[in-house]
Amino acid sequence: KPFIVTPGGVGYYRVDYGEAGRAKFLNANEAGGQIPLLQLTEGDQLTLLNDTWALVQGNQAPLQDWIQLATILAGGDSVPVLQHISGVLSSIDELLIDDPSRTAFQARARAMLRPQLARLGWDAPATEPFLNAALRAAVLRLLGAFGDADVVNEARARFEKFREDPNSLEGELRSPVFYLVGRTADAETYARLHDLAKKEDNFEQKRLFYGAMAAAPAA
Repeated sequence: KPFIVTPGGVGYYRVDYGEAGRAKFLNANEAGGQIPLLQLTEGDQLTLLNDTWALVQGNQAPLQDWIQLATILAGGDSVPVLQHISGVLSSIDELLIDDPSRTAFQARARAMLRPQLARLGWDAPATEPFLNAALRAAVLRLLGAFGDADVVNEARARFEKFREDPNSLEGELRSPVFYLVGRTADAETYARLHDLAKKEDNFEQKRLFYGAMAAAPAA
């Protein structure tokens, strides 16, 4: 059974388990189909992901190794782990802007993140872990950026409700909703965002509107 060499990520170094070692982590299924990777502590999950991503960046391991690890660990509920995964997915997507493989990557990334949206939902329950709000926003932003039509359409619908009633849109949802509306804005929507930005007195809200405009195809 594979084990973490540096439990809790102790030490200022990276561990390379090698191709065979990483394969053992990926293939170590116990009875009942439970995957030991999801049974690791949060710190050990992060250590394994961070070590593997560092090796990928250093051209010492294939990107597929990190993708396979992330696909499994994305099924958990650790906010720091999911934030790491979201951040790396975003970085990879930016690097693939002019690469023909970007479409396939985005499809795989959507499949990786959709279960988290199903778990978190658009609307926060009465009580939930504080960090879930930030995670929800990141997942929505990425799914929309990766071409999830359902997420984009819901963002547009919520933006229209916001225009009629600003109180209808929760604070943590405003950043991903405005961003996705801006990212897919036509000339009319772009003008609406600009009008909202000019009229807004709150600096943070104004910043969100201008950020959405910056993401627009017409920007």
